[in-house]
Amino acid sequence: MLQKFRFTLACTEPGTVRGLGGLELHALFFSFLREVEEEAARELHGAKDKPFALGPLEGAGERRGGSFYLQAGEKYGFTVTSLTGAMYRLLEEVAALWPGREVQLGTGALACVDAGTTRAEDLNYRDLVARARPATTVTLEFLTPTSFRQRGTQILFPLPEYVFGSLRQRWNAHGPIRLPEDLDLSLIQVARYRARTQLVPFNRYKIVGFTGTCTYQVPKKVPDFVPWLLAVLADYAEFAGVGYKTTMGMGVVRRW
Repeated sequence: MLQKFRFTLACTEPGTVRGLGGLELHALFFSFLREVEEEAARELHGAKDKPFALGPLEGAGERRGGSFYLQAGEKYGFTVTSLTGAMYRLLEEVAALWPGREVQLGTGALACVDAGTTRAEDLNYRDLVARARPATTVTLEFLTPTSFRQRGTQILFPLPEYVFGSLRQRWNAHGPIRLPEDLDLSLIQVARYRARTQLVPFNRYKIVGFTGTCTYQVPKKVPDFVPWLLAVLADYAEFAGVGYKTTMGMGVVRRW
């Protein structure tokens, strides 16, 4: 089941989180998961390819020195997307527990206000396949810093084989319909892009990622299914995220 949940909090005591707040939100989310189903939380924590993506902390506050300063009286929110039916059910249970709880986030204190889905309808993988219209060009916007790791090196450019390779890997890990893994995705071309790098601080390390937009195009002499595959994966990006640390606020993407 493909769905996006939004969780809202109100700051009762000011404080800070590092960078995007992804590490702190990840820990908070798993504390709720353990309450809902401890064994499932343990399995999720150890999974190599997790069936969810978690967005950054959003709301008013100053960003300075690698920290996000939370202000008392302000509301904040973040999203979590589900990539499987089991994850969707866990998120429903977390959302039911959410209202009225008081939590610590970084050095701040917050009250959990409400939680629920952001889309009017639930989608599944077959829905995305059925709705996809072959596209010779697609544009993706990288809303939060995005990065790829290759043999210990970070890749800071939206290369098609990394962007769509990341999406294909997640699709095949969690979806019921397998996409061809033998297709060389580097045949997809970058038509134009506008991007900049941004440093994301975590507690003990920092990661550099890129934000911006990139338009991809399919050359003329490719297998007939490639434009369809491009469209399917571009639509999937909204749910799966792209690249490294998508469960900690990085790699949030949408299709233009």
